[in-house]
Amino acid sequence: MAVLAAAAVGVLALRGAGARKVDTLAEAFSVLERSMAAGAPWLPQGSTWGEAFERLKGAGVEADWSKMGETLKAYEAFRYGGRPDPVEGKEEVTGLAMKIQRGVLGHGPKRKSV
Repeated sequence: MAVLAAAAVGVLALRGAGARKVDTLAEAFSVLERSMAAGAPWLPQGSTWGEAFERLKGAGVEADWSKMGETLKAYEAFRYGGRPDPVEGKEEVTGLAMKIQRGVLGHGPKRKSV
């Protein structure tokens, strides 16, 4: 019974995370960062976003990695170049966050040392 309760709580948490609306790319990357900490703990601490994306791609996480690369460039231009926070690409980033978060329940990428 306790296992079923834990699974139900996990599913509800995922639904809540998926339903969370983000308005900016910065918010989307924040959601992604939390999902990676929970769903991909095998990623090395202190990795750059580019390194993390390469490791996720190598682990078999499906995403439009070309689009994610473009989105990352726009995000870095915001973070380090003083450009306005873009809104384009936030759906791809939050979608990737949800795929990684599902790994917590065993449906995402295998946890491995990279």
